[in-house]
Amino acid sequence: MTEIYTGSKRQRRVAVIIIVLSILAIAAIIAGAFILGSGNYEKNRLKRAVIYSTPTEASTVADCLVFWEFPAFNEELIEAIEVRYDYHFYKEIGEDVEVARTAANHFIDNFYDTLDREDKDSVTQAVAASYIAAVGDTYGYYRTAEQANEFNSDMSGKTVGIGVTVTKDVERGIPIIDIIENSPAEKAGLLIGDLITKIDGESIVGKDYDESVNKIRGEKGSSVTLEIKRGDKELTVDVIRDEVIQKTVSGSMLDGNIAYIKISSFKKNTDELFAAELDKLLSAGAVGVIFDVSVNPGGYLDSVTNMLSYLTPTGTKLAGFSSDRESIYSTDGTALEPTDKTLSLPVVVICSEHTASAGELFTGAVKDFREMGLMNSTVVGKTTYKKGVMQTTFQLGGGETITITTAYYFSPLGANNDIDGVSPDVFVEDKDDYLTTAISEMNKLLNR
Repeated sequence: MTEIYTGSKRQRRVAVIIIVLSILAIAAIIAGAFILGSGNYEKNRLKRAVIYSTPTEASTVADCLVFWEFPAFNEELIEAIEVRYDYHFYKEIGEDVEVARTAANHFIDNFYDTLDREDKDSVTQAVAASYIAAVGDTYGYYRTAEQANEFNSDMSGKTVGIGVTVTKDVERGIPIIDIIENSPAEKAGLLIGDLITKIDGESIVGKDYDESVNKIRGEKGSSVTLEIKRGDKELTVDVIRDEVIQKTVSGSMLDGNIAYIKISSFKKNTDELFAAELDKLLSAGAVGVIFDVSVNPGGYLDSVTNMLSYLTPTGTKLAGFSSDRESIYSTDGTALEPTDKTLSLPVVVICSEHTASAGELFTGAVKDFREMGLMNSTVVGKTTYKKGVMQTTFQLGGGETITITTAYYFSPLGANNDIDGVSPDVFVEDKDDYLTTAISEMNKLLNR
């Protein structure tokens, strides 16, 4: 007789329990996968719709997104943005369906998992950002009415914030490149060169630059906590926001009656501040002028052309502009009073990799004025940021705005800075040597 071993009752019970637990574990895994799959179902459906279905009657990008059943957004506002781009973008825009596909994929990849898809305003902002990315506008930006008011306040020369000038460094954070005197930032102990990595505990590395900058701003008297890197150290600094008067132009008289004028940006009132400071130093007996735009992210075109026209004879060509839609046209600016103002003294400009946009236009123009026989000048520092395109901001229906790249700009002799930037005549490696080099070059000009 063959004997079959069945084990003890206790062993059989253990075996049964193990089998039951295994079945339950498998069921849990299946259920979890089902739940996860259902959570991603809508996202995957959108991806498939974008790839495999083509709306035949859609006339706008907004129509395409609606056809693909995107989360609810403000269709009229997105269509208004499209109209502005159709008429004003400096490059040709592709077919609506292809732009819509690119925008849709950008939305799915960058916003879908983190966005509150029930919040129509948030979805609208994400769709606007995705559309701007789809048409390839590196410097384009949609602002809500609140953000537009904050931006306009900042560009007027007065704002509530901490009083720093920053630049974009996608891979590391936001570097502080300048600090306003007596500002909240200075009082809190922040230093030029500090790298902001977190705002109120949230990392900003790789995040949208304008959104991060807006988080630094806030109501007067409120506090913002910044985590910064200072060399090898990591610090946490609390800063109390306050109204900051942005003195975009400051001047002093150096030894030897050399005037030094620092221009930190080109805001609405910068041209008037510039004229007043220049006149004051000229009246004090300046024999030459150093213009420092080494930490200048740019600003208003009217402001910089007004300033350039204050240095040159009336009617001098100051800048040129063109787009794929329009051939080159030029401007001689709107001269500040007196209209026949001309600077006949030697000029040195200090520039750097932080000199961008309108700052590059100012620097390039001074170099060209020398070639045109209008100015005895030298440029020192480092090659500029390399931004040779200009933006225009358009008002939308509810106070929102859209900023669009509308043209390439050119120096008076026709150079565009978008690829190569403006190269200095005298390269200076260390920013601490900028001013001493500028003074040395000024003395050479004076001794010619």
